[in-house]
Amino acid sequence: MFAQELFHSRIEYFKSAIDLYLNDRAKRYHKSSIFNLQFRLAQVGLRISRR
Repeated sequence: MFAQELFHSRIEYFKSAIDLYLNDRAKRYHKSSIFNLQFRLAQVGLRISRR
């Protein structure tokens, strides 16, 4: 019984770790997307102001 409970707790631990990793990765991707958008908008703004 102890081994089975330990096994299930390990499964829950790994599920939680995977969820945290995926959420963190999604947040980092979102932040980089915003940064890239801001950078591209700034580049477009520079092109427009040079005309």
